[in-house]
Amino acid sequence: MKRLCPDCLATSRVIEVSPGVTILQIQHDATCPWLNERSN
Repeated sequence: MKRLCPDCLATSRVIEVSPGVTILQIQHDATCPWLNERSN
């Protein structure tokens, strides 16, 4: 599987928001510099 984030061990899951419509949710870990940069 391809890494979802080059900076952390992000996980993902597919969420069905309505019948036939899905989104991919990426969850970065707390040490991710990409996520921390955007949280400030």
